[in-house]
Amino acid sequence: LLIENNVGNLAVAQRKFDEALAAYSRVVDQATDASHLSLRARARSNRASLLIRMQRPAEALEELKQVLD
Repeated sequence: LLIENNVGNLAVAQRKFDEALAAYSRVVDQATDASHLSLRARARSNRASLLIRMQRPAEALEELKQVLD
């Protein structure tokens, strides 16, 4: 899962934003047990940062709310 998160980071660096969102979403979907809670939160935070960069603040806010839940 950490590798998938890094795939998302690389996609952001390459300005492949849709690919990055997909990679971060895969991490969120797969990081379901307690040992992955921090990685799940990091992936959601990465999604939020990217959504802000993509001028999608309402979606970013929803991601950040999920981090806090």
